[in-house]
Amino acid sequence: MIRVLVLVLALVVATGCRDDEADRLEEIKAQVCACKNILCANTAMKQVPTKHEVEPSYRAQHAAKLMMECLARLHEQGRPTNDPDAEAKP
Repeated sequence: MIRVLVLVLALVVATGCRDDEADRLEEIKAQVCACKNILCANTAMKQVPTKHEVEPSYRAQHAAKLMMECLARLHEQGRPTNDPDAEAKP
C-alpha cells in the first residue's frame, strides 16, 4: 500500500512540474526572435496569452523577458537615425 501511495505521489509531482504555459511562451519567443522585421514579430506577439491566462512562474517570466529583448532589438533596427554623418541604409 505504501509503494502505491509513493508511486501515485511521484506521478502527481512529476505531472505538476510541467509548465505548459511557459513552454508555450518559449515557442512564441522562438518565433519572435527568428523574425527579421517588426511586422513578423508583431504577428507572433498576437499569440501571447493575456496576463490572466498565464500563471506567473520563473520560466514564463524569463521567456517573456527574452521575447521583449528580441522585439526591442527589431524596433531599434527599424528606427531611423538622427545622425547626419551615419551611412544611409540601402
